[in-house]
Amino acid sequence: MQTPLTLILLLLGTCITAISPGFAQEERYGVYVNSDSVFLLEVVQQVQPGAVIRRYRNRRIIDAGIYFRESEAERVVEDLQAVGVDAQITDFEDEKEFTGIITAFPPVVSLPTEEEEPIKTNIPPIYVFPEGSLGLYQVFVSLNDAALFEVLKVAPYAEVKEYQGKLIIQAGSFLNLGNAQQLVDELTWRGISSEIIQSLRELQLWVAIQPEIPTTQVTSTPANPGGGYGLSQTNRYFVLIPTQPADLNIVANDVVALGAPEQSVIVQDLEVDPFVAVGPFSSETLAEEWESYFIDAGIPGAQVYFGK
Repeated sequence: MQTPLTLILLLLGTCITAISPGFAQEERYGVYVNSDSVFLLEVVQQVQPGAVIRRYRNRRIIDAGIYFRESEAERVVEDLQAVGVDAQITDFEDEKEFTGIITAFPPVVSLPTEEEEPIKTNIPPIYVFPEGSLGLYQVFVSLNDAALFEVLKVAPYAEVKEYQGKLIIQAGSFLNLGNAQQLVDELTWRGISSEIIQSLRELQLWVAIQPEIPTTQVTSTPANPGGGYGLSQTNRYFVLIPTQPADLNIVANDVVALGAPEQSVIVQDLEVDPFVAVGPFSSETLAEEWESYFIDAGIPGAQVYFGK
């Protein structure tokens, strides 16, 4: 006697109903570190290379992976504890899960002098470099190879620093050599040469061979009987940066280091309200873009000016 098709389907459905809840209700365990430190992320990546920064319960955390066995999650926590990192496990009972990846840009830390100790961080002692080291893998770019605004496209926290009397671009600081090399590769892809440096000696030697950035000299105030600031014969758009007389050359060289063509930088040593001007620009929109760029780069007094 053949079994009716409806009975077969019913039996199959019963079996599926009995089995499927086991899969649907299988618990998952997330391992996370309650921090969004980029340096700490690099330490976690030594244990779990795929670790990333995400958002969880309205805060930023380091996601060290999701596991179907609690024992696997506990093993990862133990491995992280072995390198000095405290991690936690969540079973997502609150139904809140790790959300999308948050981009972790490389930070830029202060450069030490010969008299200073290596850079201090909150990283476990196993990752602290020996005395005489910069304490991190630093990525530097010569201003002869690229302007700051070009490097900022890859490393948004890059800064122009002065070391041994020369201006250089510090693009990022890393605990792991591999991460520093990744930034170097991204810069190379854009046609920008860079260097990974760790020790003070290496930094001093590299800086010594860097070319001098031409110094923009203070110009005398031009006669301007028709009024205005003496920037042009006709009304044009400029970006004005008011500053103290003693800082005129410093600000002028800073804007050149930021990528402004040297011939476009005008320094006015006026008795009242001295300033550095950049321009002229062909449109107000372009002038406003440079105004925003200078402000974001740490020159808060920059402002668009239209006139002579």
